[in-house]
Amino acid sequence: MKQKKSMMYIFMEGTAALYAISMLVLFPLFYANNYIDISTAKLSFFRVCAIAMPLLFLLFAGLEWLQNYKESARQKAKNKKKKAAAKEEVSSMTKWETVKHWLSEVSVPTWFAVVFTAGMCIAAICSANPLESWQGLEGRKLGLQVFLLCIVSCALLGKYLRPGKWLIWTFFAGNLVVFLFAILNFWAVDPLGMYKNLISEQYGMFISTIGNINACSGYFCMVMPAAMAIYMVVKTRALRIASGIFLVLGFWSCYCTSSDSWLLGVGAAFLLLLWFAVSDSRRMQRFLEVFALFWLASLIMKISGLIGDAAGASTALFAAFRFNRLQREYVLNGYLLAAEGILIVLGMIFLRIRSRKQKDLPTSPLRICVIGIFAAVGIAVILLAAANLKHGAWEGSFAFLNRLKIQDNFGSGRGYIWKISLKGWLALPLWDKITGYGLNCYHLFIEQYGGEGVETMFNGARLIDAHNELLQFLTTTGLIGVVGYFGLLIATAVRAAKNYVTKPVMALGVAVIGGYLAQGIVNNPTTFLTPYLFLMLGIIKSLENLEDVKK
Repeated sequence: MKQKKSMMYIFMEGTAALYAISMLVLFPLFYANNYIDISTAKLSFFRVCAIAMPLLFLLFAGLEWLQNYKESARQKAKNKKKKAAAKEEVSSMTKWETVKHWLSEVSVPTWFAVVFTAGMCIAAICSANPLESWQGLEGRKLGLQVFLLCIVSCALLGKYLRPGKWLIWTFFAGNLVVFLFAILNFWAVDPLGMYKNLISEQYGMFISTIGNINACSGYFCMVMPAAMAIYMVVKTRALRIASGIFLVLGFWSCYCTSSDSWLLGVGAAFLLLLWFAVSDSRRMQRFLEVFALFWLASLIMKISGLIGDAAGASTALFAAFRFNRLQREYVLNGYLLAAEGILIVLGMIFLRIRSRKQKDLPTSPLRICVIGIFAAVGIAVILLAAANLKHGAWEGSFAFLNRLKIQDNFGSGRGYIWKISLKGWLALPLWDKITGYGLNCYHLFIEQYGGEGVETMFNGARLIDAHNELLQFLTTTGLIGVVGYFGLLIATAVRAAKNYVTKPVMALGVAVIGGYLAQGIVNNPTTFLTPYLFLMLGIIKSLENLEDVKK
């Protein structure tokens, strides 16, 4: 029999639900003073929510303890003799076994979270500017305060949140509004007046209520993989229709950002979900439907772009999209769209034939194909890394690697930033390599180790991040922070994958984390992304704790 929950425990669950609703609906939409102070506004909103939640938990926990204390006081006299006798029987060995048992129950992601927390604290204490590392007033404003709040909120959500259909509808409600504003902004429709404090040259840099187009693209790399996974596992017709509409508008909004980084996150999510889809015909059917929805959104963007060209549209975001060769000339290439459409139809026909013959998918050959795709991607990454880590040109049989060298102007100067960041980290003393230059002190790090070359490359502009999550944490929190942070994410994804067989909804954890890590190759943690990432981690943990996930 299940133990009856106390009233205070129910209040704790309600507090976790309230926090989840606030972060899923209000956090993406909240802003102040338009785009001018949007990062500060987002951070302030998160701080209020993240501080209020543990305070309420402490209040309810204290009330529950007081209630239990009063009840146990009545039994104290009766049980005094029994407790004394039991205490004599407990040996030191038994106590040690109890500790070992408790430690064995601590999950791997939790251990990595402890390492990450320790790494951040050390990085802040040993920082070039400890006060800045604690407060996070400059740069991306991600000081120790914010990261500690992220970890605490994630832990509380994982333990007390009880997700259900209401969480999905909440997730859809907040983000559909974000999508709507993104699509309207793309065509220079600004119902909120967000652009009125910007100069015209900045119009193409911001979109919707998220802010910077790169931050918005990174945000979509968590939202869209989550929605893709939800579509693949939901059973009710209403949720399936809502998920389909959500995906079409979401993919369309991704194009509207005119940023290429969403292709990395969404592409990674497709590959990861394909691995789960080959397990049976029903999931493969859903996967093809998700791909069809992506194709439909791409077709809508293609047609709307042609209409915009014919009408002579000259909005800032549309102009940026017109010069985006990767998306406009390749991803939305007419021949490619036709090939995708044919592939989807053939896939549907194949599944229908197999279904009529009552045959399941040939899982083993399909898994081998998927493994081949993953291997090809892995080899490409290794070759790219090898080509760029060597100083000077490759010669002889490896001369072809010179074509893979990233140029300084790659990705709006990202190529140069990556090179100078890695070079600077290698120049750090050994202790600083381990602990980092200082949390939220990348701008100070690059000023010291980038020198005049950075000012020349970017015309005096100040660099505040490495535009790569690995390099960002490596330079600011050192090896300890890198091991803790990426260990936490990867271990959470692996744990979700292991639970997929009994709880298919756990595919969400793999897709979200995979999508976020993929976009992190070219983006950086920000106040728009990091609190939402830890919100997702808490939700993933809460899904894991459910005995039966009703879809």
